[in-house]
Amino acid sequence: MTFTETRTARWWLRLTGALVLVLLVFLFYVRVGKAGFIWDDEQHLTQNPVIVGPLGLRDIWASANAVYYPLVLTTFWNLHHFFGLNPLPYHILNVAFHAASALLLWRVLVQLRIRGAWLGAAIWALHPVLVQSVAWITEMKNTESGFFYLLSISC
Repeated sequence: MTFTETRTARWWLRLTGALVLVLLVFLFYVRVGKAGFIWDDEQHLTQNPVIVGPLGLRDIWASANAVYYPLVLTTFWNLHHFFGLNPLPYHILNVAFHAASALLLWRVLVQLRIRGAWLGAAIWALHPVLVQSVAWITEMKNTESGFFYLLSISC
């Protein structure tokens, strides 16, 4: 094999690995799409005046409210603006953040030259300890911050 052929083969292998990893995450969490709003979703989202009321982005970023999660509240505000209180888009985005984090973890492990990097990322992505963060809309603060954390250390 020439250098170009080897490089192309590696690229296809990485692409296949990425697609399989994302597919595994979405298959693992496919039932989440049928879930509704639960537990603290009412307080943080469905009845939060900065999300569903007239207060909006200004209060998310500039008020001195007790609960201060500006990034996830901005995400909720945008989702509510485009999709209302349909829980499906919220769940899809939460799972997408988790899938993207799995890809970033794989990249970080490869950069650290960890053998079995893909397997490590797959185990992390499908580990039951993460189900609560991925399946519960209010916990999007975990999947979203995890994504940006892994993005920052992968750079």
